[in-house]
Amino acid sequence: MYTYVKIWDPYISPDTIKLTSWIPANIDILILTDNIADEQQIKVEATSLKNRLLIKKGQAQHDRFVLTKGEGWHVGHSLKDFGTKHSRISKMPSSVDEENAFDESWNLSVPVLDNKNPST
Repeated sequence: MYTYVKIWDPYISPDTIKLTSWIPANIDILILTDNIADEQQIKVEATSLKNRLLIKKGQAQHDRFVLTKGEGWHVGHSLKDFGTKHSRISKMPSSVDEENAFDESWNLSVPVLDNKNPST
């Protein structure tokens, strides 16, 4: 069974990767973004993860989502800034539409990092 967390956030930084460290090792992390702060440090942070981490850069998206199979959360501001400002995270009744949109954008996006495949 394929297990993953999809993160759709237009702005990521090394803090985004640090935040994912709580995710169990058997879950792949897919991040779709538009802007990457300190890509070199993100690669360093990715080496400490036991998870497979894939990052792609693609189409602009304003809202932030954390998606799993059939469940999802809408996040008020970028995960890289989580806890620095008052914001809201809301569980969505269904994440099917957002997952479909994520998958469409993912397929059109450019690979930036696959921490289990050093050639990226």
